[in-house]
Amino acid sequence: MLRAKHALAGFTLACGLVAAMPQAHGYAIEVHKDFFDLAFGGTPSTQTVTPPTAASLVEFRKFVYGQAFTNADFRRRWPSEASFDAAAFKTFLQLNPGKTVVAIDVVPAGRATDVRTVVREGSVDPDNDYRNQDRLFTVGGQVQLDAFGRAVPQDPRTTWFGGLTGTPSQFDGHGATLRTGKKGSGIWTALRNPSQFARPPVSLGSAPDFSETYTNLAMIAKLWGGQGSEWFALTFGGNNLHGIEDLGNQIHTTVLGTPKFFIDAKWTYYKIRMKRFFKKTNDPSSAGFTAPASLTPAQVNEAMVKIKAGQEDQVDKQVLFALGKEPKSYPTDTDLGIQIIGNHHRLLEDFVQSLYLSSRDAIAAGRPQDARDEIKELIRIARAGDATFEAECRAALASAGLGTKGKGETPYSRVIAELMITKSAPEAQPIYEAIRKVSKKSLKRDEIYNEELGHKPLDFMQTDKTSNKHVRKIWDLNGKAFARVVTAIRLWDETFKAETAGVTPGSPAALARANSIVDRLVTRQLTRLDAEEQRRTDYLAEKQKEWDALQKPKLGLIDRITGWFR
Repeated sequence: MLRAKHALAGFTLACGLVAAMPQAHGYAIEVHKDFFDLAFGGTPSTQTVTPPTAASLVEFRKFVYGQAFTNADFRRRWPSEASFDAAAFKTFLQLNPGKTVVAIDVVPAGRATDVRTVVREGSVDPDNDYRNQDRLFTVGGQVQLDAFGRAVPQDPRTTWFGGLTGTPSQFDGHGATLRTGKKGSGIWTALRNPSQFARPPVSLGSAPDFSETYTNLAMIAKLWGGQGSEWFALTFGGNNLHGIEDLGNQIHTTVLGTPKFFIDAKWTYYKIRMKRFFKKTNDPSSAGFTAPASLTPAQVNEAMVKIKAGQEDQVDKQVLFALGKEPKSYPTDTDLGIQIIGNHHRLLEDFVQSLYLSSRDAIAAGRPQDARDEIKELIRIARAGDATFEAECRAALASAGLGTKGKGETPYSRVIAELMITKSAPEAQPIYEAIRKVSKKSLKRDEIYNEELGHKPLDFMQTDKTSNKHVRKIWDLNGKAFARVVTAIRLWDETFKAETAGVTPGSPAALARANSIVDRLVTRQLTRLDAEEQRRTDYLAEKQKEWDALQKPKLGLIDRITGWFR
C-alpha cells in the first residue's frame, strides 16, 4: 500500500511543491485575497461585524458540542464538555491540535472588522496559521515512532499527497486529484495518463472535504446567532474559499504534473550515481543521526521553527532523524523528482504573482499604462467569470439536491470544489510543460529555485515575453483558472445566503437548522476519523514489515545494483 522504497513513491505533488522549503501556497497570499475583490468589485466595505471575544470562542464550541453529544460515537470520544476543549475541537476537524487556529483559539488582534477584510483574511488563515501542518500521531504527550524510529503521521494520507512535516504536510488539505476515472500507481499510468496517477491508486487530497467542513461551520455560526456569529460565518466562509481557490490552481490537482519531470529526475539520478558509484557512502548514524528514545510535540514544533528559519544545523540530530531530515550521501531519484517538481511549481507561482501584483498595483495607482497587457487581460477575463462553468455547477448542485432538499442539507461547497478539479486537472500537464519549456536547464537537474533564498523568477526563466507560445499558454490557462475561481466564489456566496435564509439567527427554527447541520458534520467527521485510524494501523504494520525484511542478510553488491532499478 505505502511503497516508500519505489522510485515514484515520493512523486507526490505536495512534497514536490516545496521540496522541504518554508512556504508555498496554491496562490500567493495577496492573490488569494484578491479573488474576493475580483468577484465583488474590490470596493471597501462600509458594513462591519462584531468580532467574538475569548468567551465567544468557547460558547460557539459549546454550541457545537451540545448537539454533537447526541451522537453515541462522538460521546465515546469526548464524554464531557470539558473534554471537548479547543485542542479536541481541532482534532475533531482534523487540524493540528498544537497549532493556534484563527476562530478556534484566537481572534487576531488588530484585524479590521469590515466584511471585505474579514473574508479576505479568512481566505488566507489556513496558510498563515499552519493548521494543516505537522499532524503527528501523539499518545500521552509523546509522538509515536515507527519501527525505524521515524515519527508516525496522524493520518498517512497526508504523506500520500504531501509530506510528514512543514509545508508539504498541508497539501492534502489544500489540494486534490480527480474524483473520477481509474487510478494507477505504475509507471505506465505515470507516463501515459499522469492526471490519474496516484500511489496508492485512489483519489488523493482532502481540499473538497475541508471546504465542506468550513462551510458547515460558517452556516452553523450564522444560524447560531451568538456574540460574534457574523464574524465567525465570514471567517469560516473565507477558510472554505481558500480550498476552492487552491483547486482552481491546476498544479494543486495533480501528483506528477508531467512525465517529463520523471524523466528529468531519472536522468539526473543515474548521472549522479555514475559519478559516485565507487565512492564510499556516509552513514548518518555515525554522525549521531539515530532514532530518539522519545519525541514530544514541543520538540517537533521547536525543530520546525528552526528548519523554516534556515537553522537546521541547530536542531537535535535525533529529532531530525525522526522527522526524516538527516543528511544523505546523494539524492535519490525520488528526492530529485520532488526537487524538480518543486522548482517548477514555485517558479510558476512566483512568476504569475510577481507580474500580477505589480500590474495590479499600477492600475490601482492610476497608472494603467504601466501594467502589462497580459495582466490587464487576465483581470478582465477573471471579472467576467466563466458562464459555462457556472451552468455546469448549477446543474451539479441541482443533481445533489439543492432546491429540493431542506436548507442546509446539500453539500454545495464540496460539489463546487469537485467540479473545479475536473476542469483544473486536465490543464495541469500543459501548464507544467509550459513553465518547464521556459525554465533554465539547471532547474530540470539538481539546482534549487526558491524565492525565499533571494531568487527572482525572471532570473531562472529563458523568457517572459508573451510572444513566446509557452508564456502565452501560461497566461491563457491562468485566465481560465481565475475566471472559474471567481465564478465559484460568487456561486458559493449566493448559495450560502440562500441556505441560511428564511429564519432569524438564534431563533428556534434557526437553531434547529443549525443542529441538523451539526449532525451531518459529526457523522462525516467521525467516518473520516475512523478511516484515518485504519490507515494509521495499516501504515504501522507495513513499516514493521519493511523493518523485519531489512533484518535479513544482504547479498552485498547484487543488492546495491538492484537498488538502482527500484
